Amino acid sequence: RPLINLGRAHSLAGQTDRAIFYYKTSLKKAPNVFALNYNLGELYLAKNRIEEALKLFKLAERLSPHIPEVHAKLGEIYMKTKRYDLADRYFKRAIELNPKYAVAFRNLGILNYFHLQRPDQAKVYFSQSLTLDPDQPEADEIRKLLP
Repeated sequence: RPLINLGRAHSLAGQTDRAIFYYKTSLKKAPNVFALNYNLGELYLAKNRIEEALKLFKLAERLSPHIPEVHAKLGEIYMKTKRYDLADRYFKRAIELNPKYAVAFRNLGILNYFHLQRPDQAKVYFSQSLTLDPDQPEADEIRKLLP
């Protein structure tokens, strides 16, 4: 537990490499802890270490399949890697688990608008995202895409 706390403290302080070190050390002792896999996955994703992040998020999904954020992160990875069918499935699973998940709706909008060429469906997702979080950072850009 102290190693996990050190990893979290370094992560919050912006010391990503130190945080990764402590999380990796923790994983050697406790590989099946959801928070370790998820937090380390986030750090790897931020550093664009996609394959390592994917592996950790997949394990986190197996450990806690009812946490929508895990599915949303997997959706992000699959969208980045142009596996749009998988991105769609994971984003939809995230909103099944949390129907108020504005970010997942926004990402479904992005996926449908820019990658799947389904602008009408995208507008539905964007509208829902804005309804849930009208002040999100991308709100003005999203509104430009809506009629």
